Order: sequence, then structure tokens, then C-alpha cells
Amino acid sequence: MSDIKIWHRICVVCKHDDVVQYTPQLPTPPPENEKGENEKDETATGENDKSVAVVHTDCPDPSLKDTNANWQCRSCRSAMALEGHKLQLKMMEERSQEMKTMELPIRSKEEKGQETR
Repeated sequence: MSDIKIWHRICVVCKHDDVVQYTPQLPTPPPENEKGENEKDETATGENDKSVAVVHTDCPDPSLKDTNANWQCRSCRSAMALEGHKLQLKMMEERSQEMKTMELPIRSKEEKGQETR
């Protein structure tokens, strides 16, 4: 009996519940016939498999435990990235202002030295 696991991932920021069908292995494609076409085998695709159980879970695989505990939805990740870009731009603007204020006194000293010559 094969199980279809429905994974409920909950965002740690906004508590959004994302539902994902978890498949541990990809099914093998049906074999090709002489014409190069795929033969449809109902047992290989599981179309008529009556013994499939649907299981709802918070963590379908123990290896995903850490990933599941810190998961953030796409909108929260995008918002965080946007905030990071805005902060980086602000820091760059402040640095450029600092560089301009540091360059002004140096230029004025050089100009004074040229005027006295």
C-alpha cells in the first residue's frame, strides 16, 4: 500500500498554512514501444490503485524537521528581501554622504594651497 503524504507547512512569520503533496520518489515513466510512444500501464501510474492512503502530516520525513521548523512562505521571504535591499540602499547613501563630507575639507585645503602660490 502506498501513501500520499499531504505536507502542511506553516510559516513562522505570518502563520500561513501551505499544503504540499510530498512524494519521496518520482514514479518511473512507462516503457516505450517500438514506435517510441509511452505505453500507458495503469499499475505503473497508480490510476486504478485502490490501496492508496492519503496522510496529512506536519513533517513527512525526519530529514525535513529543521526545514519545517524554520519555514517561511514566499511572500514573507520576498518582504524580508525587499527590506534588506532598502536597508542596503540606505546604508550606501549614508556612506556616499560621509565620503562627500570627508572630501570637502580636503579639497578646500588644496584650493587654499594653490591660491597662495
